Amino acid sequence: EDSILVSEQDFVKYERNYLKHVREFREIAEPLQLKAAALAAEWIYVGDYHTNRQSQRALLRLLKMLIGATDRFVLCLEFLQKRHQVHVDRYLQSKLSLSKFLQHINLRKHFYFDLWENFEPIFDFAKYYQIEVFGIETASFGAGLKKRDAAMAQTLAEISRQRPDMKKIVFVGDLHIAPENLPRQAAKTVGKAYPHERELFLYQNSEQIYWKLAADHLEDKVELVRLDDKSFCLINTPPIVWQQSYLNWLENEEGEIDYQDPKHGFLDLAERIAKFLEIK
Repeated sequence: EDSILVSEQDFVKYERNYLKHVREFREIAEPLQLKAAALAAEWIYVGDYHTNRQSQRALLRLLKMLIGATDRFVLCLEFLQKRHQVHVDRYLQSKLSLSKFLQHINLRKHFYFDLWENFEPIFDFAKYYQIEVFGIETASFGAGLKKRDAAMAQTLAEISRQRPDMKKIVFVGDLHIAPENLPRQAAKTVGKAYPHERELFLYQNSEQIYWKLAADHLEDKVELVRLDDKSFCLINTPPIVWQQSYLNWLENEEGEIDYQDPKHGFLDLAERIAKFLEIK
């Protein structure tokens, strides 16, 4: 999404930082490998393609994977403005109704993507297990990527000082999680206390990796690959589907299907996929 919404001088370099990490993979991986890596990590960066509901579901699956072994983690969401933290806390403590919470955080004004239904299960999980959730979007609306990273890094440093013994799970737009982007800013801001050796990067739906798997007829059989010692990539959505989810949002500001006319939405999506795959 950032590549369409943001036009700035350094964007090409910023995007290149991301793309160079998701071109190749070392091996096909199993969920237990990801779980072990997540349990060993202190800073876990998870990439989010905001309009693709599978991105948020993947975070929820990771949380469910972890909760059986530990609840010593906090969620840090780009989805939320830092200045709305009081409303986040009150909602999670059941002191604020959902309607009032949504009114206060006003996603349509403060977040490009008003897709609460994609994130609501994450909040339900956090409320049930009493997991703290922090808003980390700190810069003013419309700020460039680097300014946003610098501001988010300041907020992450504050969270780290407040919760030094907790894992920090940072869920943020996919381009941000390249090690040279937000994580580097976070490490610089946190300082000596930042454990470089205990970082974990979880990318999602690399187009290059998807097509490498497809070349071996594995794209529908492999859900997780390992990129390196500190990085994995989930494959849960074909490129045409996550790209279409964004185009649908632009047109409808909804999910993959127009819920006012689900049959038409489904047939349109099926037709596009068939055309892409050259199925007659």
